[in-house]
Amino acid sequence: MQFTITEGDFELHRLPWITYPYEWSPRQVRAAALLTLEIQIAAIDQGLSLKDASAFNVQFDAARPVFIDHLSIEPDPGTPWVAYRQFIEHFFAPLVLAEYVSPGIPWDGVTGVSIPTASAILGNRGRWNLAVQIHIHQLAKHLRPGEPGAAKATALQPLSQRKAILLQLQEAISKMNLSVPATNWEDYYATTNYSSEQAGAKDQLVRQWLQTARPKNLVDLGANTGKFSTMASEEGISVLAIESDLSVVNRVAGDLNCNMICSDLVDPDGGRGWMSEERLPLLQRAKADGVLALAIIHHLVLTGQVPLPRVVAMIASLAPKALIEWIESDDSYVQRLIGGREVGLHDYDRALFESCLSAHYSEFRPLPIPGTKRVLYECSC
Repeated sequence: MQFTITEGDFELHRLPWITYPYEWSPRQVRAAALLTLEIQIAAIDQGLSLKDASAFNVQFDAARPVFIDHLSIEPDPGTPWVAYRQFIEHFFAPLVLAEYVSPGIPWDGVTGVSIPTASAILGNRGRWNLAVQIHIHQLAKHLRPGEPGAAKATALQPLSQRKAILLQLQEAISKMNLSVPATNWEDYYATTNYSSEQAGAKDQLVRQWLQTARPKNLVDLGANTGKFSTMASEEGISVLAIESDLSVVNRVAGDLNCNMICSDLVDPDGGRGWMSEERLPLLQRAKADGVLALAIIHHLVLTGQVPLPRVVAMIASLAPKALIEWIESDDSYVQRLIGGREVGLHDYDRALFESCLSAHYSEFRPLPIPGTKRVLYECSC
């Protein structure tokens, strides 16, 4: 990818969704990191530099990372990169931890991962990786209180050439594997408990709803591999796909024509930063014209132990139109979830579900999936 920074008039494209780094998979974080480095390298070549290297300066337009903080580009002062430490905290340290420790990237509020914390967690992991030694462990030593030059740690670059440092980081990040162990749900559609004919009938009902409801934008709750998100995208709908399985998001997000993030709807990302308002909660950013809630309610109620009325209220709060799937308690997948336990089943009742729909929607219509214990509900306010 090559960049040319020029003067002139630009037409700005409004991004339909705002997502945050702590909702991205490791490979999404890598894409944002490489974009930031590519821009900084191009800027240096033209006498400019980024004064910020925040991960929040990157958003995703579908699967494509987009740089949004154009005001952070300023004349190059000729000194070591002022945003170097921030880049390490927001990008390199989380990625190194994802590569060597755990794929779930641990973020400290809105500041990324502190370098001393990353060094302590890593220990001897990655000790043969020169980039890790330089940009994590050596930098952490400079940041310790009382160390000579600690106050100038951001200017203490192990390599004399600023561009060489950027290229080293670029190479190290590009070579990371960033895999996430597969889970039981990664092959959900390959191991589903209904036939290809029944699956085809469900697909047809979903597509008919998309074509009839015609939402301009849509949230897909529990998107799994993005099958129905892709279907909505094919209809020209802007989609935010939300999936709690990090392995799935890490594997497929880069190939989808929609925005995909990793978040657990039982505990969705809340507000962060100043007064918890600097970065808005996920459910405030996920407002849309339509919502898909397919094969998700039983997870939230039976596994997450969220009361059914609260689940329906959450879905209704996101959009005026919805397609919601109800799965009977004797369905084999529901039985697989509860493992023979009766926990939660007292609140998992179709009559109660329809009563909850009546409380939030002016009308709803059941659309049974032939030959299954599943029903799609077409809802509107």
